Amino acid sequence: MSTPLTKEYFDKVLDKKFQDFEVKLDIKLDKKLNEQLQEYQRYVGAIRESFQDNLQVVAESVSGLYEKVDKIDSRVGNLEADMKEVKFSIASLNYSLRKT
Repeated sequence: MSTPLTKEYFDKVLDKKFQDFEVKLDIKLDKKLNEQLQEYQRYVGAIRESFQDNLQVVAESVSGLYEKVDKIDSRVGNLEADMKEVKFSIASLNYSLRKT
């Protein structure tokens, strides 16, 4: 007994083929999306690691700058004290010269 070649028969066959195609396509798309997601995660991880390395370099540089600023501040403080002594000495000399 053969199946009659009717519109309904062809619709069923096409529907079945289309459903099979959708399933295969969904599987392939899921696989491709998972691959791309993993690649994206690796990429973001590499960027994160690079950013952390660069941030560490910046943090170390800032720390070094703070040390330099502290040294300069200390030297400026010493220069201020020395200048006060020089001014006092000059004032004393001027006073002594005026008396004589």
